[in-house]
Amino acid sequence: MADSTKTKLSTTIIAITGLITAIGSVITILYNVGVIGNKKIEEKVKKEGTIEEVKIDKKEPLKDFTKKEIKVITDTKPKSVKKVVKIYNLTGKWVDINNPNGRYQINHENSGNISFTEYSLVYGEWVTTASGSGQVTQANISIPYTTYVGTNGKFTGRITSNGKKIEGKIQDFNAGITAELNLQKQ
Repeated sequence: MADSTKTKLSTTIIAITGLITAIGSVITILYNVGVIGNKKIEEKVKKEGTIEEVKIDKKEPLKDFTKKEIKVITDTKPKSVKKVVKIYNLTGKWVDINNPNGRYQINHENSGNISFTEYSLVYGEWVTTASGSGQVTQANISIPYTTYVGTNGKFTGRITSNGKKIEGKIQDFNAGITAELNLQKQ
């Protein structure tokens, strides 16, 4: 009889242990499937460390996000930022800083069109030696030109010092020469 009581007790303990294991397995399956618990939040936490990103609509009032683990990201995109470029009027007389015998008359229109006439000191007289017209785009200048002897080239430069200087270079296509040309407004 004592053996039969021990057997019943052992069988009962084994049955209860099996039942607890079965219940634990069912809970684990329900948790992994997402029926219980919040699997999505835990996946984000696993992927991103301890920070959870929550997207909100700016039209809704903000909820109380006082937990340090939550990073609030709004779904609104920033307004486009336009780069403001000052446009300087370059019309006037200019001097070549590197060559005091070079003078330029520049005419600059609001449309960005620009033209110049180059004057050089030849035998004590100021003579027209080149002219051209081109375009100013933001702070960059590009002007194809023709010299008085019929050669062609291009001046490219950058406007600096609040529109008081133009630093650039000339390329003479016929002679294959490139030279610095730094102009300063008078």
